[in-house]
Amino acid sequence: GESAPAVIGAIDAYMAEESVIALRKTKSGEKPADIRKMTASLYAEGHTVYARLMLTEQATVKPDLLLNTLAERAGVEPAEARIHRTALLAEEKGGQIVSLMDLKG
Repeated sequence: GESAPAVIGAIDAYMAEESVIALRKTKSGEKPADIRKMTASLYAEGHTVYARLMLTEQATVKPDLLLNTLAERAGVEPAEARIHRTALLAEEKGGQIVSLMDLKG
């Protein structure tokens, strides 16, 4: 969409931040969450955005929330996007990011 270049242009500033608070929708309403801490990596190639997003005991960040946050930071309407999940990631107690399927209890 027309806003895609602006959304992609917001990636570097987002990744440079230590904390980015966004409102996550939950069963009990909206709650603020630091989605930056749950973004392991984020970059673009052409008009494709690649993100490695984590799942924690406290929260998770959904790709649409990430894209909407980038659009808001860029001052544009969210771009239409197709999202393809390739894996679910989690953080082990030692801080290593692993596939949810490989997480050791």
